[in-house]
Amino acid sequence: MFIGNLLWSYWQGKVAGSDPWDAWTLEWSTPSPPPTYNFATIPEVRSRRPLWDLKHRKIPIAIRVRDCPNEHTIHNDARERYPMDLPARGPVGMYGLIAAEAAIFTIFVVAYVFNIGKSVSGPQPQDVLRVPIFFTICLLSSSLTIHFAVQLLRSGRIASFALWWLLTIALGAAFLFGTAREWRHRSTTKA
Repeated sequence: MFIGNLLWSYWQGKVAGSDPWDAWTLEWSTPSPPPTYNFATIPEVRSRRPLWDLKHRKIPIAIRVRDCPNEHTIHNDARERYPMDLPARGPVGMYGLIAAEAAIFTIFVVAYVFNIGKSVSGPQPQDVLRVPIFFTICLLSSSLTIHFAVQLLRSGRIASFALWWLLTIALGAAFLFGTAREWRHRSTTKA
C-alpha cells in the first residue's frame, strides 16, 4: 500500500508548493530550493508562530500593553489571534499508546510468521509458545470491568462501583499470577 501510494503521488500527485502544511515557523516562508540567504530582510518575530500570524492575522501582530486599556483586552486579543483549540492530551496519549502497541504486536507477528520453520535444529514454536488464553481473557476483561466501574462511580453508585472494581482487581491478579507462573516455568525449563 505504501509503495502504491508513493508511486501514485510521484506521477499523479499535486505539487506541494512552498508551504503545504500551513506551517507556523519562518523556514516554510522561503522558496524551495532556498536561496543562498534565508531572508532578504530579517523578519520581526513577535510570537511562537510568526508565519501563521502573518498568513492568518485579523488584528495587528504587535499588541503593545500601552495600546490596550486593560489586561482583559490583551487576553481577548490573544484569543482572537490564536483561534485553534488543541486536542485533549489524555485521548491523544491513549491513541498514541494503542497505535504503538499495535505496531509492536504486528512486528512480532510478522517476524514469527516469517521465521516459521526456518531453523531445523532449534526449538519449534509449539515447543516454546503456549497461548495463555484464560489469562489473556482475564486481562482483556479487566479493561471492560474497570470501564463499568468508572461509569458507576461517575453516576454515584458506590456499592456497584466497589463490586466491579474488586472484580477488576481479581482479574488483574489472575493475569499476574498466570504471567508469574509462565515466567517460572520458562526459568525452570532453561536450567
